[in-house]
Amino acid sequence: MTLTRAGGLAALMCAGTYLFGFALLVTLLAPLGFGTDQIDVQAVMAFNHQRPGLLTVWNTTIYIVNALALALLVVSLSARLRTFDPGWASVTHAIGLIWATLVLGAGMIANVAIEKVSALYPTDPEGAAVLWSVMHSVESGLGGGNEIAGAVWICCVIPKGLASDSLGISEVPSSPAL
Repeated sequence: MTLTRAGGLAALMCAGTYLFGFALLVTLLAPLGFGTDQIDVQAVMAFNHQRPGLLTVWNTTIYIVNALALALLVVSLSARLRTFDPGWASVTHAIGLIWATLVLGAGMIANVAIEKVSALYPTDPEGAAVLWSVMHSVESGLGGGNEIAGAVWICCVIPKGLASDSLGISEVPSSPAL
């Protein structure tokens, strides 16, 4: 398998993790306040206690699987850009791997938080809620609550990719004449 093909598969995997994540978010997690600044921490704790493992699967998919696929995508795209502008390809490579690292770290913290609060919740629900709130803030700061590093990476990749046609998207198909 070529690096280009592996990068394409990684891009599809990243898209799949987003689809899975959003599907779970809008169907089960939005009523708890996920995705807003009005998250109901006590409800999250009760949800996690009633459905052990579901948040771990969600975090693993949207963060850890996504980050590993993203790392492969970053390497693949920077290799394609390298033929056009080696220096800029190195910049996109570095920023993309920083983004993947932040996403991976956010996922690891999110899963450790769920593990710790799951153990604490039966004996100290309020303590579990406080611990989860703190850990969730760290997770959000690393990348779960913002996508600054990802936005910077996209802003670095797209202009050079379009200029060089190294992404294969320089020409937008036009509509047939009527």
